[in-house]
Amino acid sequence: MNLSQASSEGELAAESEDDQIFSCRIENAKVVTDILSAIHAGGKDNVCEVKASARAVVFSVLGRGKNTQARATMQAGLFEEFIFESGQQHESSGRAEGGMHFCINLTTLLDCLLLFGSTSESTAATLTYSSLDALFKISLEEAGVLTTCELVTLERDDVYAGNVTAEEARSTTLYAQFREHPEACRFILKAEPLRDAIQDMCDVLSGGDVTFHAMQSPEEMLKLSLKGSLDLFEVEFPKSSSAFVMFECLSETRWAYFNAAIQLGMKALTISKETFIRINSEGLMSIQHQIKDKRSGAQAAEPYIDFFILPVDDAP
Repeated sequence: MNLSQASSEGELAAESEDDQIFSCRIENAKVVTDILSAIHAGGKDNVCEVKASARAVVFSVLGRGKNTQARATMQAGLFEEFIFESGQQHESSGRAEGGMHFCINLTTLLDCLLLFGSTSESTAATLTYSSLDALFKISLEEAGVLTTCELVTLERDDVYAGNVTAEEARSTTLYAQFREHPEACRFILKAEPLRDAIQDMCDVLSGGDVTFHAMQSPEEMLKLSLKGSLDLFEVEFPKSSSAFVMFECLSETRWAYFNAAIQLGMKALTISKETFIRINSEGLMSIQHQIKDKRSGAQAAEPYIDFFILPVDDAP
């Protein structure tokens, strides 16, 4: 073997060690499509950060006004096949545990997943990514027809260029901000009654601000109110209501949020069974939807969607 051959083989070996590969397959693509649709804010320019690891794949979207952040977590057990491979260099440095990060256009991804329609439950989907070519591939199969789409990915630094660095973006997520302050109240509600209340609000007013008012004794309840220029809509959930799975109010809390942000944060109610709402002492709201998965044996891998919303202003 001459030196040029040795050098070439060494470069190939180094590339193999550096390569990170992620692949997952699900027999019902509608499960993934419904989840990603719930965090999609609309529009063509909808950048989504993807983080894949050996345990899960997470899709995160920061709102245009940076007052909202959505995150959909799909655990490995949700899929019929789930592969995450990392080269030796990544394993020795600990990066295999942290997983891989890249960004894609969520609107384009959904367009690809919906090529066979939005209601079909017989479409299988395979999602793959290799760090060597930086392409995110979506393969759809239905009735013997196979279609493959390739999406060009972006690095985090490219997405945040001219705004904040990738490291700053990681440290200033709304999730991190939420954990910096104690919780003032927390509730778990069944999806159906909460969905009905939010839908009634949407039917009455499209604008305005939604106020969440958590009260302590003697009238322990959660009151939602939407005030427009001329109309006022209110709905009350007493602590004794069957809508609650859990009710904890550590201090009386009253914060207002943009109606559009609340509507976006509650989109997942159509596919969830329970919703966990928390508000910290600074008014930052955390909404977590536990998503229904009707497939047998999938209970332990049920996906969930997190949504964080900043209040309208800094004062209750």
